[in-house]
Amino acid sequence: LHTAGGGEWVRPVTYGGVPAARAAHASAVIGQRLFVFGGQTQDTVSRNIRPSSDVASLDLSSLTWSAADPAPPRDGPLSRFGHAAVSLLDGTMLL
Repeated sequence: LHTAGGGEWVRPVTYGGVPAARAAHASAVIGQRLFVFGGQTQDTVSRNIRPSSDVASLDLSSLTWSAADPAPPRDGPLSRFGHAAVSLLDGTMLL
């Protein structure tokens, strides 16, 4: 996190199931939660890089991670990376 007043970077302690490391993902804040979608992840066995459709959520008040799969799953977007996201006032996240 970047502190607005102090102008420095800090790494806070977070809790819960931290999502896998990724690159080229998108994120948006809705209320008190940061949602992270997609990106590129690396398979731990084959070391292959693959696109992801995972959704993770960080509660900004407790700094706790959780999986946030869209429901129903068949309606979720396909795996992707290098995209953007924005949150709307009604709590919708657009990719």
